[in-house]
Amino acid sequence: MATILVVDDDTVTTALIAGALSRAGHLVVTHDSGFGLTMSIHRHRPDIVILDVNMPGLNGTHALRAARSVERRQGADAKVILFSGLPQDDLARLATEAGAHTYLKKPSSMQSIIDAVKSCLVEAPAAKE
Repeated sequence: MATILVVDDDTVTTALIAGALSRAGHLVVTHDSGFGLTMSIHRHRPDIVILDVNMPGLNGTHALRAARSVERRQGADAKVILFSGLPQDDLARLATEAGAHTYLKKPSSMQSIIDAVKSCLVEAPAAKE
């Protein structure tokens, strides 16, 4: 079971994602804006953050900083999934710049979100000797 922080200002989207991930066996906490996000990350110590990149108090450069703060606070095992309605190329560029594990374009199916979370949880293969 992973702790997943879902950060999105759209309460319907947040509730749908939280419900799907909870049913998949994860502990899900939510946050509805960029304001106080760093404190929320510190408080909940999530394994994965699903981060909308366009919402009050968080967009573009601020999203990059938030995504990077996850790793600084949680260590290299913490993963970020960027989630946005941005154009595909912009979202891909932002995900690369942020060092995100992956990204999902809004809207995405619940199965796509669950699959992205599973991908984050897969352990790196053992080093070959």
